[in-house]
Amino acid sequence: MELKESVKILYDTIMFAWLMIFYTIEVLLTNLIPRRYRSKSIKGEIALITGAASGIGKLMAVKLASLGARVVVWDINKLVKESASITFTI
Repeated sequence: MELKESVKILYDTIMFAWLMIFYTIEVLLTNLIPRRYRSKSIKGEIALITGAASGIGKLMAVKLASLGARVVVWDINKLVKESASITFTI
């Protein structure tokens, strides 16, 4: 093996060990903090959802609205967007 290859292997091994230690500590510290302090309340916040008339956008809009956010629905399809707006206001 050449010196350059040996140095690269040593560097990769040290980086792997360092990242393994770092992420292990991160997981341990994250699990020590109670969940209520890790999440942010979005009650009263304004959320703009593009493509929210159907699919994942619609699901996100419904979820954010259920969490208390004011949701702005934005979509290219006007007819579907209006029916989605009616769904959200009910």
